[in-house]
Amino acid sequence: MTESPIPPNEQERLRALEKYDILDTLPEREFDNLTRLASYITGSPIALISLLDEHRQWFKSRIGLQAAETPRNISFCQHAIMSNELFEVPDAMSDRRFRKNPLVTEDPNIRFYAGYPLQTSEGHNLGTLCVIDNQPKALTEEQRQMMRYLAEATISLIEARKTNQDLANAIRYKNEFLSNVSHEIRTPMNAILGFSELLQRTNLTEEQTTHLEAISSAANNLLVVINDILDLSKNEAGSLELRLAPMEPRQVIKHTIQLISQMAFEKRLNLRCIIAPSIPEQVMGDAARLNQIVLNLLGNALKFTQKGSISVRLECLDQTDHDIFLRLSVEDTGPGIPPENLERIFQRFEQGNEEHDRKTLGTGLGLAIVRMLVELHSGTTWAESEVGKGATFFCTLRYPLVDPSSKPENTPAETMKDDHTTPSLGDVRILLAEDNILNQKLATFALKKLGVELVIANHGQETLDLLQEQTFDLILMDLEMPVLDGYQTSRIIREEMGLDIPIIACTAHVLAEEKERCEAIGMDGFITKPYKPDVLGKEISRVLADVS
Repeated sequence: MTESPIPPNEQERLRALEKYDILDTLPEREFDNLTRLASYITGSPIALISLLDEHRQWFKSRIGLQAAETPRNISFCQHAIMSNELFEVPDAMSDRRFRKNPLVTEDPNIRFYAGYPLQTSEGHNLGTLCVIDNQPKALTEEQRQMMRYLAEATISLIEARKTNQDLANAIRYKNEFLSNVSHEIRTPMNAILGFSELLQRTNLTEEQTTHLEAISSAANNLLVVINDILDLSKNEAGSLELRLAPMEPRQVIKHTIQLISQMAFEKRLNLRCIIAPSIPEQVMGDAARLNQIVLNLLGNALKFTQKGSISVRLECLDQTDHDIFLRLSVEDTGPGIPPENLERIFQRFEQGNEEHDRKTLGTGLGLAIVRMLVELHSGTTWAESEVGKGATFFCTLRYPLVDPSSKPENTPAETMKDDHTTPSLGDVRILLAEDNILNQKLATFALKKLGVELVIANHGQETLDLLQEQTFDLILMDLEMPVLDGYQTSRIIREEMGLDIPIIACTAHVLAEEKERCEAIGMDGFITKPYKPDVLGKEISRVLADVS
């Protein structure tokens, strides 16, 4: 054998190979298809996609060969990467470079080899697409050309694989960033909304009430923006989905209209709702997502309409044995939208009338969110308008018909209703694991009226220490804490301490995966910040009732 050849750009080549992060990865069908084609076209029993690192040649794909890798210093491919053309050995036994090579004299008894270098767009030969036979032969000109095409396809696949990995990583990093930003905003927002709720129950002057309503409205508007951005991010990642359960579309829409009725009243707008009698009492749907669609459409109409009216209509388009198709429309008497902008307004960060855009502030995400959510319902969105005469926004929605035996899920009207009727919890000792001082104070004020004895732990380890010294009926567990976070602490409570004390996760994270992770650890309840004091009390009552 001759001395192992080394490319002049070897260090750069090795760095390039490392960058593609493909060594020692699992087989992939797309690569195997290329080796099968190479084997078939050249009539060779062995075909390989071979990548050469410092000491070995490793096979990303192999046909007709058992070994996953061989030493680099005996490989034929180390010679093939020295040029940019096909490297062909018609008869290895007649070639002084290879006739004593153990790959020739022993298994797999190579007699014929042809390898085309896998050259990246930066000019680095990472390895080869090669074919091997145990009989001497030569490729035809057409076969050589096909080998070149297949090698080019192979390197394109390697580069596309790297691009997809980079995109996936970018989306993951962005989602993590948005989730963390959301958490950092929701944590203080929990205190703002919670204390606003408590203040509303005290004796206030008219001026104080007005200021308090402004604070609450601004905080809730900020939460809408945060939720919209998170939903867009989840949609890009393919993780946005509908959670179907029996729901009452009439109640969802009526509740949503109630949310904005005060703002419509303040602008002296006539707010109307027309729901066709043919709409079923219940359908299988996601009440929160329907609420989000209607709220965004109404918010858009309210923002641009200065006088006149806003009308909401829900009607039935068609019904089969299994599904019902609805059309939702929101009509306003605002400035209208130029014809050329009717499609553009559904894009992100876009609005429809430049003159009015300067007078009204907004993220430009509302209608993009609507279209995204409607597409989840297998529906379509569009707008009709005449400048100066208002606009009407339409969307179609498909819902499975409900099984009459199913129990209806709470609609937003029920789950968000603020009736301040949480029953007294009585003689209950609760351990609050929470590091944020404002949220500690909020929970203290909220639960004090319910007769609860509350003990506070500032982090996970302090929680564990208190559990060893005292007895509690329930734990409110924040998930983001120093020393030990809520997940680590709960796992120790369940697995190491063997305690079955009820645990309610209390978090500013809103991703569905967080709830699933909490359930997997063994937590009994889940509440997201910001929460209202009454909602917290009801969740505690529910969990205590379930475990009693």
